[in-house]
Amino acid sequence: MDAFHYLLTVLPLSLGGFDPAPALIAAVFLANPAVRKPRASVLTFGAVLIGGTAVWGLVLSKVVGERIRDIPWHEIVHVLLHSGLWTVALKLAIAASLLVYAVISYRKRGREKEEKSRTAAGLMVVALGFVALVTSDVPFVATVALSSHQPFAVQVVGLSLWAIISQVPLFALCVAVALGQHGAFARWLEKVWTRVRPVVGVLIPAACALAALGLIVDVVVHLVLIT
Repeated sequence: MDAFHYLLTVLPLSLGGFDPAPALIAAVFLANPAVRKPRASVLTFGAVLIGGTAVWGLVLSKVVGERIRDIPWHEIVHVLLHSGLWTVALKLAIAASLLVYAVISYRKRGREKEEKSRTAAGLMVVALGFVALVTSDVPFVATVALSSHQPFAVQVVGLSLWAIISQVPLFALCVAVALGQHGAFARWLEKVWTRVRPVVGVLIPAACALAALGLIVDVVVHLVLIT
């Protein structure tokens, strides 16, 4: 495949990896009045996530190449989740953690928390987490496989395009922040968050409790089947 057709193929693949979640996280961070240097933090977050995704793709294309398509990700996850008593213990630990978090979150709902000064450290951890998770994204894997046959310069362009287009809401937010045009959006988001926060305060603990219950049921079924 020549470079032109490669780049044309990258465009729909990048749309398949579209994810607005990082942009929402960055926007909430930006709207928090307790955050120190929010603009710099959000710009760094965007650079680490988008740039890190492109760099990670380049590394994989060089080290693994098209063989990445043959890695049975779903089978690996299935084996890890259904292989032995250590997995049962892990599931129970996760379930317990979710239940504790659900109880704490539910009890804290509606309370006014003291605003604390925050840094960008937590945001950077989130960015690196998204970069790591993109490896399980099928469109990303396909792009890496196709990139392995391209010259390095074309790989840089293709994987950069994939990272930007798949994260176009975050990219657009970062551009607005860089140009100083993010104020109205941040205020709008703060108003929306104020309205939905009580609902989220109930939904998140409920979702955690349901997830914990699902893990416990899965463990019980597993133990019944092996006894």
